Amino acid sequence: MNRNHVALFLAVAKAGSFSRAAEKLLIGQPAISMQVAELEKQLGVRLLERSRAGVTLTHAGKLLFDYASRIENIESAAQKALDDFKRAATGALAIGASSTIGSYLLPDIIAEFRRRSPAISVTVELANTSAIEQKIGDGLLDLALVEGLACDRPNAIVFHHDELVAIGPPHGPLSKASIKLTDLLGEPLILRESGSGTRAVFDEFLTTRGLKAKPTFELTNAHAIKEFVRRGFGRAVISALVCHDELRSSSLVQVKVLDMAIDRPLYLVKSDGNNPAAEVFASLVLRTPRKA
Repeated sequence: MNRNHVALFLAVAKAGSFSRAAEKLLIGQPAISMQVAELEKQLGVRLLERSRAGVTLTHAGKLLFDYASRIENIESAAQKALDDFKRAATGALAIGASSTIGSYLLPDIIAEFRRRSPAISVTVELANTSAIEQKIGDGLLDLALVEGLACDRPNAIVFHHDELVAIGPPHGPLSKASIKLTDLLGEPLILRESGSGTRAVFDEFLTTRGLKAKPTFELTNAHAIKEFVRRGFGRAVISALVCHDELRSSSLVQVKVLDMAIDRPLYLVKSDGNNPAAEVFASLVLRTPRKA
């Protein structure tokens, strides 16, 4: 089939007459009539019933109209996808991330994104979860990677899971390997500050059990928390992502809390804007497996 002939057939069928199709396409009516007739001759079927009132589709015409319309829609979608891809090849992208994700997951993702889209300018803002959620809500970020309690935003997608663990120094009474949750709360305790996703998840876990933490230290920096623990100032509840290397090297020890198991999802949150670069970045986040 000649694609131009099929396109003209579609135009006539949608317009309801050869004359209206000719006016819309700015083509002479005889030329359209001739090419549609040539299509009918090539296919060996009549596609249109002609009358003074216009045209109607025959049964064969309805079949061709259905298939040709689908092809037209697919071509249109493909062109849009390619146009979006081209627009995403250059531009700017503003990303926000909570402190834990920004320090321990985001660098590898950005490295891969820069390799694939080197011409896109990327800016990153790291803060605690509540601050990042506020900024994406205000439209100041294209997307965000956050932790914390279940996210109620309709455009939030879980992209990874993390675990909160208790840690202690490698030596001394605080390095005891197995304790109860109430024992943990009774010891000197080092936690993230209020507003952080880690703290929100831990506080919610305690609330459901009628408990409350009274930390000896509240710190905004995960590295500082690990140093305080290493020096014997207390135990901490912290993201497993944050202390993976220290636990592996035994410079810190994981304290098994018998009645504590805290799994938390990590969320990709998109803004309401339409930045093609953000879509490219989001697809990379969602399809890249994270290391345990």
